[in-house]
Amino acid sequence: MAFFYSLSVECGTDESAASMCAKHFDGWKLPLDNLSPDTVTVTVKQDSSDENNWWVVVVPDGVSRSGVYSEEVARSMSASGHCLLDHLKTSPPFRFAVIGVEADEAIYYSDLVEELGEDPTFAERYQGLVISEEIYNRISATSMLESFAPGRFWIPYRGETYRLSVTN
Repeated sequence: MAFFYSLSVECGTDESAASMCAKHFDGWKLPLDNLSPDTVTVTVKQDSSDENNWWVVVVPDGVSRSGVYSEEVARSMSASGHCLLDHLKTSPPFRFAVIGVEADEAIYYSDLVEELGEDPTFAERYQGLVISEEIYNRISATSMLESFAPGRFWIPYRGETYRLSVTN
């Protein structure tokens, strides 16, 4: 089973918004000297929930498909993630984006609006989450959020972490 590292961008129910966001990443190369290949794979899809929202999933081609299994992989994913998030700052409008291993459909819009601000562990679980100003204005607890780009806020991304698992 593959564990994809991605930037997953939720664009609401408007497929054309997702198409515009996908074009922003299509053909773009990660500006990293040590990553080969430096390209990304961009997919537009409708989610599997009853919400029927459109997602743009951006997967850096040069990173692990097996999760974070070493410090080196964690560094590679983190560097790619910072580049993806930097490029997201100039993207067309979207509702929210999340980055990480298996980020695709990690949370749905309705859950996000409900949990953000109510669950104290939310920020730990979704570091790197970027939200639109529309969502920011709907929630009450905004202390965990910082400015990301005009009209966007985020829970700062600290990068991926390798955790050695020990089994008996």
